[in-house]
Amino acid sequence: SKKNLENQVLASLNLLVQTKKDYLETFMDFNKGRVADWSSDGHIRDDFEKIIENKDEVRARDLGAYIRTKKQILDPEIIITDIISVDGIIVVSTVPERIDTREKIDDLDSEYNFTKAKTASFGETFISSIVVEEEPGHTKNTPMWHVSVPLVSLKSDKVIGVMVNHISSN
Repeated sequence: SKKNLENQVLASLNLLVQTKKDYLETFMDFNKGRVADWSSDGHIRDDFEKIIENKDEVRARDLGAYIRTKKQILDPEIIITDIISVDGIIVVSTVPERIDTREKIDDLDSEYNFTKAKTASFGETFISSIVVEEEPGHTKNTPMWHVSVPLVSLKSDKVIGVMVNHISSN
């Protein structure tokens, strides 16, 4: 009877682990789909292209506000959204103090899969491992993971940036 009890406990634990695994995979797939969907938004793509062409800081702040109030509001687990130019500068962010931040490409690659995303196909997403960032605009000691996707020009069909959603691991 001890062996039967151990088997029942083990079966219950396996079921619990499988359920949690399935939930996490569904959550990650949802967030991959979310950032891919946002990257197809014509307003975001068109405004970002105009921002990088004209170095329009006002439009950059307005686009960050648009993403924060029209997109992020529906997904409270998305803490920050950044759009990074192909040369590694945060051009648009839902946290204004992050704008004009430049990181080393190696850091962008390890945190956001930046090089993979900027050479990827339209809608292709990348997930980072969990990190705790100490950059401006981040809540201290908050573990996050990132979902990145290329942002493709409406005019030229070329990658003009990388959109990154910072997801709370809570």
